[in-house]
Amino acid sequence: MPLAIRRHRLARRSGAFLLLLLLAWSCAPATRQSAPADRPAGALPLVRVCLSEQLDGGRLRFEGAYVLHLEEARYDIDASVGNFQIFYRGGAMVLRSARRFFQLDPGMPLQIRATGPQTRFFFNDVPYKGDLTLYLDGRDRLLVINRIDIQTYLRGVVPFEIPTVNPEHGSAIYAQTVAARSYAMYHIDNPLHPQFDLYADTRSQVYRGMANPTELADAAVTATRGQVLVSSDAPARTEYHASSGGILNVPATRAALYDGHDNGVVYDRFRGDFNDRISPFYRWVERRDAETIFANLQREFVIDSSEVQAYLENGFEVDIDIQKRDPGGRVDEVVIRLGEREFFLEGFRIRRLLGDGEGNPLPSRLFFLKRSPRYPDLFWIVGAGAGHGRGMSQWGAIGLALKGFTYERILSFYYPDLVLQTRY
Repeated sequence: MPLAIRRHRLARRSGAFLLLLLLAWSCAPATRQSAPADRPAGALPLVRVCLSEQLDGGRLRFEGAYVLHLEEARYDIDASVGNFQIFYRGGAMVLRSARRFFQLDPGMPLQIRATGPQTRFFFNDVPYKGDLTLYLDGRDRLLVINRIDIQTYLRGVVPFEIPTVNPEHGSAIYAQTVAARSYAMYHIDNPLHPQFDLYADTRSQVYRGMANPTELADAAVTATRGQVLVSSDAPARTEYHASSGGILNVPATRAALYDGHDNGVVYDRFRGDFNDRISPFYRWVERRDAETIFANLQREFVIDSSEVQAYLENGFEVDIDIQKRDPGGRVDEVVIRLGEREFFLEGFRIRRLLGDGEGNPLPSRLFFLKRSPRYPDLFWIVGAGAGHGRGMSQWGAIGLALKGFTYERILSFYYPDLVLQTRY
């Protein structure tokens, strides 16, 4: 059978797809049919995860049979069509392999459906199950979206959110699974974008498809099937973080719900022992020099190039003032003074501005700052914990698991105002 190339351009014409077939010689026939029905009622909830939104595109290949549905046609896609490149060109998205070529205008989703549970696609060499949607939005973002049932989705989340190699951590892994499911179910009801519910990175929760399945994670997903933390009978947005450093970030209005609160400060401890003491982030020390702070300021704020040059030629002094802390001691507001200029920082921006020279943010906002007495352009940052401190501490959950807590008890410790329910 000779090599065949199929080229398609998808464009909006009076609200419908117009398929421009430029070269129709192909070994794989096109079958005309109506658009596919969605999954049957009673099936597992489906979650749409944005794997990428970058215009530099990516690599895509398929294992098993997939179907590309257009408005009036169906096209079979499998390994025989070759590996695809996805990229942005001339205001359109291009999906190209040795045998197929599609071009997609903004606002027109290209949906590629799996035909069975064993099929997989690889995006940038990471394996995923489920369906794939490619979408170029109005802001010229090329969205790569995986639509997958929530149980399979969790198998790609849990191993990347908490260590899943030690059976002694089992109840913490179960608690993490319920928290991740609840977070996903919340965003299914409250999507982040019309085309997707969640990101696949730390903006939501880390999801890497089938890249690292583990027995403990799979067991937790199966054993807690359908279990969700709810508030007012709706799935709750269950935040969590790596390590509390011994103090949870809880609003003063809710602190009284926790057993370990003291004047509005909620300690992450049980019987006087801090739960995340085994965390590698429990206590840490970082060093920053004035040059690193200056470089971070240039990334975060608009500083005129002539002003930058003047600082470099004449020298500069950096002062860092902590203006405000929350009741638990986390830094809420910082002012950085560079010469006569002042830069006001709050929230996660504080962690970025005090990050290292490679762009890694400070582990947390629970820190104290000290200028070196011998070197005035050098700062020492003495801190605790990792992450925002809200919700469940993952290392704290591990600490509680080692003390014999069940996963239900871990969840009630970190989410005392939420109720555990089975939703599917």
